[in-house]
This record gives sequence, C-alpha cells and structure tokens, in this order.
Amino acid sequence: MRTIGKVFAFLVACVLVLTLPLTLWMYNAGQFIFDAARVKTAMLDLLLEENLLPVAMQSFAAQAGAGDMTEGLTAEAVQELFGRLTLQDWKMLQQALLPERILVPWVSATVEGVYTWFNSDAPFPVVVLEMREFKKNIVEGGGEQAVQLIFDTLPPCTAEQVNEYTSGVTAGAISPCRLPDPGGAAQMAVVLDMLEGMATNLPDTVDLTSGMEGRAAGALGLYPLKLQLGMAQTAARWAPWLGAALLLLIWALAVRSLRELGRWWGIPLLLGGALTLALGLGYPALLNTGRMIGPLSGLPPAVQGEALKAVAFLLAKVFDPLVVQGSVLAGAGLVLLIVGLVARPPEDDALTRLSPR
Repeated sequence: MRTIGKVFAFLVACVLVLTLPLTLWMYNAGQFIFDAARVKTAMLDLLLEENLLPVAMQSFAAQAGAGDMTEGLTAEAVQELFGRLTLQDWKMLQQALLPERILVPWVSATVEGVYTWFNSDAPFPVVVLEMREFKKNIVEGGGEQAVQLIFDTLPPCTAEQVNEYTSGVTAGAISPCRLPDPGGAAQMAVVLDMLEGMATNLPDTVDLTSGMEGRAAGALGLYPLKLQLGMAQTAARWAPWLGAALLLLIWALAVRSLRELGRWWGIPLLLGGALTLALGLGYPALLNTGRMIGPLSGLPPAVQGEALKAVAFLLAKVFDPLVVQGSVLAGAGLVLLIVGLVARPPEDDALTRLSPR
C-alpha cells in the first residue's frame, strides 16, 4: 500500500509542478482584470505616459488625408497641415486637445460603466462620455494652441508662393507654407474657426453603448458573456488553492517523516517555482515572436507597433508578479529540501509517531 501511495504521490507532484505557473497566472489575471481601480489606473498610464494615443491621432490624420474631411478642408490641405508633424508634435497636440483633465473622466466613465454592468443585473453596460469640457477646452485655448503648433511646423513661404496667394491664384486653399502676416494669421483663423465649429456641433454627451441593444443577439443580451466572466473570476480567485490541495494530498499519500516532507514538498515547490519564475521572465519572448500581431493585423501599420507595446504593458500587470511568486516558491522548496536532508532518521522523528500509518 505504501508503494502505491508513493506512485500516486509522484503523479500528484507532477501535476503540482505543471499547474503552479498556470494557477498563479490565473490568480494574478483575476486580481488585475476584476479590479476596476487597477484597470482604471493602468488605462490612464497607458494613455498619458505611452505613445499609443499620439500615434493613433497621427494615423487618423493620415487616413483623413485620403479623402475630404470637411467642406473647405481638402485631403491635400490635411496632408499639408499634418504631414510635417513629428511624434513629439503629436504628443503636444494630444496635451492641447486631450489633456489629462478630459481623459480622466472619460476613462473613469468607461471603466465604471463596464464594471457596474458586470456587478449588476443590467443586460448591457452604459458608457456615457461627457463632452462639455472637451468642447470648452477647444474653444477656450486648446484649439488655438493646437492650430498654432501645426502652423509653426510649416516652412516659410517663398516669394513666388506669397505672390500666388496674394494674387488669388490659390485663394481659399490652405498654404503648404507659413505666409507672412496678415495672410498667415488669416489662414490660422480659418482653420481655428473650422475646428471650433466642429467642436461646437458635438453633442454634450456621447453614449458609446447606445446601439448595443440592437447588435446583441437574443433576449438575454450580454448575460452569457457576464456569466462567463463570473466563472472566470471565481476560477481565478480559487486557483491558488489547487496547489494547497495537491500539497495536502501528497502529505496524505507519502509523507511520514520530516525527511519525506522535505523531499515530497521541497522538490515540487522548487521545480514549480522555477517554472513560474521562468514564465515571469520569459513572457516577453512571446511578444517578440510576432504571434501577437495576428489579432492586431486590422490596425494601421503605424498603430500596430504601439498597440503591441500597449499589450505588453497590460500583460506585465499579470506576468511580472510571477517573478516574485516563483522566487518565493522556489526558495521555500529549497529550504524544505535542505531541512529534509539534514533531518534525523525517520525512526527518531516525531512525525513518525504522530503521522497516521
């Protein structure tokens, strides 16, 4: 019977070694994904500290240059205005048009709307963005700052170009160069009026989920998705207890002394901790293989790189704790293994008398 017990204990130990990284990863993912405050902080860091938003704005301007954006502002004008902007310029544009005081309420409304839906009986999330502060920012200085930044990147006009604009040859068009005043100031005023007009025509609120009821199939709405998320949350919360249960099972099957405790617990914890540590340190290699590009292939090429960095930024919230967790587990396993090696023989061990036969 003792031999059979040890065989089963060996199989359980193998399962423990292989499942430790997975269960800890699940736990870390649950701690991050289902914590609204942590998600909100991560999203704000991503939008305010990384280059994803400026690059997205740059890509949008490039796509807008393929067709007319609005009456009076042609595709050629868009290319002339935005074509010389560097990434640093786009960062400054973001700060002018979408400063932190605007992005924070938008991110808060989005995250809170989704998590309120998840924690309630509502069939659909409700995400409503307040636009009044955005419109106010455009009209009261943000728009002028953005337009000034754009025109500052234009090269000075040559005498021939100035003559074309002043003689009416290219009247009404946006110059590909910076005209001397009063022509330059007049063109800036035209673009600023367009920008402020577009901002003024925006609604005071934008409901991002207004059409969700029609797109969701069936009367259950998004309840199936909510159910799946709830099951994932429960599994993540209880995942670490699987390791504890397997350790207790090993104890019952094979441990009869301190020496055996060191061997049967120490080795699995050492190996499982090492695998967990390796996963925490090696996950960036998965991103470098290019396999993550597939789900992002629908994005413009210029945005794909920053989107991949954003994915890595979010994955770090889940994988980075594995380094500490794996180190602790491996260290605990090593200590147990050493204790087992230096322990007294089983016949003199108190565990021999206390353990059930």
